[in-house]
Parts: sequence; structure tokens; C-alpha cells
Amino acid sequence: MRVGIIGLQHESNTFFNTPTTYEDFKNTLYMRGEAARESAKSQHELAGFFEGCAREGLEAVPIFMATATPGGAVTAEALESMLAIVFEELD
Repeated sequence: MRVGIIGLQHESNTFFNTPTTYEDFKNTLYMRGEAARESAKSQHELAGFFEGCAREGLEAVPIFMATATPGGAVTAEALESMLAIVFEELD
């Protein structure tokens, strides 16, 4: 069985007036496909998903990973852009 691995991380703070944009994610950590697997070879949460899948005999398929530094709420445009990439990778 194949399992798609997607990571999208952000710490939103409503007291921060500047919204978090798509560019903020692209400028912090933004990986597609196998590059997402490579970024998870440490103490990262995604590494646990890859390890768990391997232990259970599942094929982990890296799809997308993005992180932005803590800031204001994520814009709808940023979320929609990243979801479009996820669906494109799933095709």
C-alpha cells in the first residue's frame, strides 16, 4: 500500500498583524517530491511518518513539505496555492 506524505507547518499568532504569504513558505522550507523525503532525515516530524511506514511495510510517497516561520495568519491565497501543488503532485 502506498501512503502519501504531506507536511504543512506554521505557527500562527493572531497578535501579529502581518499575514503569512505563499512567499513566506517558499523562502523558509518548501520541498516537492523526493526532496521532501531528504528534508525529513533528521529529528523532523515527517521523519517519523517515513519510519512508521517502513516499519509497517507501507510505501511512503513524499508529496509536499512546506514550513514558514511563526507569523500572522496564513493567507487564503497561500493555502490555495499549496493545495494546488499537493493535488498536482497526486496526479
